[in-house]
Amino acid sequence: MRLYTKNWIVRPLAVSKVASPFFENESVFPKGSIGFDKALLMTKPEHEWNSVGNKYC
Repeated sequence: MRLYTKNWIVRPLAVSKVASPFFENESVFPKGSIGFDKALLMTKPEHEWNSVGNKYC
């Protein structure tokens, strides 16, 4: 799937706590290799989803 957006409004989000079991898995992401950067909220996007086919065949 591919997301096409025609227009949107983006606003910053204030984040007080970040947790993710996926990104906290040190066997996949060694300690210090990733970190939280920022959070953005996209509102009222005019959009459409399109199929791109199977990329892995």
